[in-house]
Amino acid sequence: MREYPLTAMVGYDDFIDAASALLCSPDLRSLLIVGGPGTGKSVAARATSQLSGFRKVVNMPASSDSGQAFGTLDLESAIRSGKAERSDSVLSRADGNILVIDDANLMRPELLLSILDAAEEGIATPESSPPYAVDVKVVCTANPDEGEIDSHVLDRFDMCVFVEPVEDEDGRKEIVRRRLAFDRDPHNLDNMEGSVSALRSKVSCADPSAVTVPREYPGYIAEICREMNIEGHRGDVATLNAACALSSLDGRNALSMKDLSKAARLCLRHRRRDPPETPWEPQERSEPQEEENRNEAEDPPEEERQGEETRNREADDDGEDSGRQEDRKPQGDRVFAVGEEFDVKDYVPEPVSRNPKGRGGRRDYSISDDGTGHAVGYVIPRERIKNLALSASIIAAAPKQPFREHDRLAVVLKGEDLRENVKIRRRSTDIVFVVDGSGSMGAKQRMTAVKGAVLSLLNDAYRRRDRIGMAVFRGDSAEECLPLTRSVLAAYRRLEEMPTGGRTPLFKGLLKGIEMLDRSHGQTAEPVMVVLTDGRGNSKDDGPESLRKAAGAISSRRIRTIVVDTETGLLRFGKAMELAMLLEADYVALEELSGRGIRRSLDMVLSP
Repeated sequence: MREYPLTAMVGYDDFIDAASALLCSPDLRSLLIVGGPGTGKSVAARATSQLSGFRKVVNMPASSDSGQAFGTLDLESAIRSGKAERSDSVLSRADGNILVIDDANLMRPELLLSILDAAEEGIATPESSPPYAVDVKVVCTANPDEGEIDSHVLDRFDMCVFVEPVEDEDGRKEIVRRRLAFDRDPHNLDNMEGSVSALRSKVSCADPSAVTVPREYPGYIAEICREMNIEGHRGDVATLNAACALSSLDGRNALSMKDLSKAARLCLRHRRRDPPETPWEPQERSEPQEEENRNEAEDPPEEERQGEETRNREADDDGEDSGRQEDRKPQGDRVFAVGEEFDVKDYVPEPVSRNPKGRGGRRDYSISDDGTGHAVGYVIPRERIKNLALSASIIAAAPKQPFREHDRLAVVLKGEDLRENVKIRRRSTDIVFVVDGSGSMGAKQRMTAVKGAVLSLLNDAYRRRDRIGMAVFRGDSAEECLPLTRSVLAAYRRLEEMPTGGRTPLFKGLLKGIEMLDRSHGQTAEPVMVVLTDGRGNSKDDGPESLRKAAGAISSRRIRTIVVDTETGLLRFGKAMELAMLLEADYVALEELSGRGIRRSLDMVLSP
């Protein structure tokens, strides 16, 4: 069956450049294509061989294990002769060829990293047989909607191409036109086959090692990496190698700024990290006048601004023990809009338990001790074996068979040969936001920002199979306004309708959060409670004894707790910090009240 020409694919110019550079440069070993479903990633990855005169495509499923990828002990040979010979493997078949891994983001990170290491170093190392040399180019695809690749694994890819779906009408028409023309006559697609032949000729003639690098260009690359906040030096080296390859493909023997710019786009975008959060630095808020000007610039229309200023003065001018003015003087409830949505980074909490038995999710892996999950390896048992790794045990015993008495047994196993399975399962997280819904949260559109953060986390939870709920404490009670769910539509409706106003029954809010997590007891591996408050509870139940009681309930249930301090301004009482210490919770001082500010703060606390 004839392959669809790579040069006929709309929107794949960057990929063609990257694939050509990959195949002509001995220093480039891996390429990642990132895009949504239906954008042609797999077609492009398998068409990479069209640019090479001798390399063919070898496919590896994302569900492969280490033995399939690297090979394992040849049992028949070991049992008969006692020799440790290697069985066939995907990497051995990919030697001298192109290894394509679809949906690499679904592969175990440890295995994907080992494959990238083997491609970079040219040595594959199986668990039960000697290492062997491999010459392989790795091309992977990833759909971010199905899960992200860890940043340290991403850094191992020399190049990465982001494919955007074609949305404009002309582009979609052109895709359909070319596909119909190919289906009717695969041998003549507007002379596209000739274009593939020309590219293949360029790749075979290119010699990146002959390209001269001007003395100042490494400095340019270092400056670009610093501006893009690139960690480590793999990006610098990959950019230089890719630039030399691109220059050679264009028939030039000296590097140009055009080559450098294109190489930076291919090699650095996936390595980019968020820059330091300068608004959190002291100098950004050291001048009261600047803070005042910034707040004035963000104020709503005049009528709403005047009412808001009144509420702010009532909230901030009171003493520590006097209670907030908006709580003593009834205010009408307000309903704020849902704030800006944003992309959520991975913010996996450190596990409380090493062996959770909860329901599966996509959040993270944890080692299972109940025999369920996916086997990822084996260990030499120290205690009674709970889950025998039969294959590993036979492999360990195979070379010893010629020297043992069999007594009509094909394979003789002894205690020293036995191995135990190591199994993992994905764990998910139930996150309950316990939000201060009192009148003070209306100041400076705080609740709008909180709503935007929760909705963004819900979108992230939908991908990761986590659940997020929300409880609001205001007036004289706390209510569950968003049950633990993954339904983004239901969440958005609840968030839109959630009002703000009244007193601050902090203790009742904590109990409501505990109650919501209790309902999922036995179903979730890691319960997390995020409390957004200034800590100044003022109901009759908010005394020290009540809060200590809530702290004991949280501790006994091993709930991971984060306190996000919503107190702003120059006058601070530090009650949220005291609450965090009492609850033994992580503390975040929230200066920038926006959805992005809340998310960045949680990332800093929850990152491993």
